[in-house]
Amino acid sequence: MRWRQGLRAIGLMGLLLTGCYEEISRSEPFPDLQRLADKPHKDENSPEAQFRLGDDGYAIVLKRYDGPRRQREAESLVRKLATELNVPDIWVREESGQAVVYRGRYADARGSTAQNDLRQTQMLVLDDKRPFSDASLVPLSVGSVVAYNPVDLKQVRMAGYYTLQVAFFDENAGPDYRQLAENYARELIQKGDKAFFYHGPKMSLVTVGLFDDSDILQVQQDGPAGIPIIAQAYGPRVKELQQKFPNNLGNGMTVVEKGPDGVSRTQTSFLVPVPTGELAK
Repeated sequence: MRWRQGLRAIGLMGLLLTGCYEEISRSEPFPDLQRLADKPHKDENSPEAQFRLGDDGYAIVLKRYDGPRRQREAESLVRKLATELNVPDIWVREESGQAVVYRGRYADARGSTAQNDLRQTQMLVLDDKRPFSDASLVPLSVGSVVAYNPVDLKQVRMAGYYTLQVAFFDENAGPDYRQLAENYARELIQKGDKAFFYHGPKMSLVTVGLFDDSDILQVQQDGPAGIPIIAQAYGPRVKELQQKFPNNLGNGMTVVEKGPDGVSRTQTSFLVPVPTGELAK
């Protein structure tokens, strides 16, 4: 995979150094995802710019929906393609009163990746038919905004839910670090995991799974001077997923952090709350 090749190159250059990511060190059981990723700073490559697709980009158009239920119908198709056919990188945006379902984003419509994805899309069989046999690559108009992407954690918006952070990507991975995060999330999805990406001005995060308050246990521990205190701990479902994803990787590599006791240790995966704000604009 291309993102792995890029990360190997980063490792050879030694860009990820112990202690470089102290801002992620955690002194609380459930750090705020938005605080980790959304530290504000002016950046011409901000996620707002990333979500405004266009420039010289292209995408494969699959279907257009009209009417008051167009968004719901488009999202239903996205879920069906993702769950039944495991088709990656399907997304929706609103265009002149239509909800348009697209696949992929390509810099060059004549490139091998775009052409291979186009042929595969045209051959897809859904309900014993080939509904996308006339799919085509089209230029993306400047200023259009992604309306729905089921892999984007900003668009999940499930109040009271948590997700397990397993990776982050930042500028040390190069200017395309946001795309690396998206690629990694989709690779995990193809392997059967429920994965998401989250873009912030500072870095892009990758998470897996969805959990609620029933997955957080209240346990009694010895406190100062031997006085018992009640603390929070992860439940069995979270711990099971942590066995598969034990670490919070930084740009594809293990990160070492210093704990409150000053001892260096591998940074583990951890729960973050699912953001409930507005869709990325």
